[in-house]
Amino acid sequence: MQNIMPIRQFFVVALAVAALSLFGGCWDSPAENSPAANAVANSPNQAAMPSNAPETVTQETVKQEEAVRQEVVRQEEETKQEKTAGQASDRRGVLEFRIAPTVGGGGNFPFPGGVAEAQRLQAQLVREGPDAGRERSDPWLWFPARSPSEKFNGLVTQVYDGKVYVLLANSDANMMLNPPGSRTWRLDDARIDFDVNNDRPLVAFTFDPRGGKLFATLTAAHKGNFLAILVDNEVYSVPRINDVISQGAHIRGNFTEDDAEELAAALRGDSMTVDE
Repeated sequence: MQNIMPIRQFFVVALAVAALSLFGGCWDSPAENSPAANAVANSPNQAAMPSNAPETVTQETVKQEEAVRQEVVRQEEETKQEKTAGQASDRRGVLEFRIAPTVGGGGNFPFPGGVAEAQRLQAQLVREGPDAGRERSDPWLWFPARSPSEKFNGLVTQVYDGKVYVLLANSDANMMLNPPGSRTWRLDDARIDFDVNNDRPLVAFTFDPRGGKLFATLTAAHKGNFLAILVDNEVYSVPRINDVISQGAHIRGNFTEDDAEELAAALRGDSMTVDE
């Protein structure tokens, strides 16, 4: 019995080891072939990664390019605004006078070419904008009205970019300019005043002797015509010239007292100097 037991124990141990080896070969490693591992390997995200990698890079590149484009547009817009602001400040308070031609009667300065030519220039404004004519030094130029409620009966007007534009003369005999850098006349005074008819605020100004002579010449040559009064290239009013004017005039508009005082201050600051 003592000799048999060790043999039995040997066979039991051998059978146990064989069983372990047999079943052990059928076990799956969780890291390789377990259901959990297969689930991760076959998940949509994992399966799509190789094919999505190039696409993710492309989307990121597009986003970067769009960000760069938007930054360029922003910088260009800032530059444009700064340039516009600079131009506006350069022309702050610049006073000018231009004769306004008429169509369909009224005034002694009928528009050459009549209605047909006026319509051609209106279409040209819509197509090209107002600056194209300035670059060509056309004999007729478009200027925006400061107030959209201003009435310009009988004059040549056209709406462009949401503003009313008035067609005005651009020839020496029909205007009185005073551009910065080559001023030959100035104002002696510019102040707020009030209309005797309705007590509305306006701006009164008086010329120096040379300015008075030039204005007298212009108004004498165009008595009965319409004279556009512009400040910084905007049309403030277009009154009819009823008599020769040599001393000064008024600028009327839909002003508040603050508006009138601001305009008077601008005229005092810019138009009361003469370039040497």
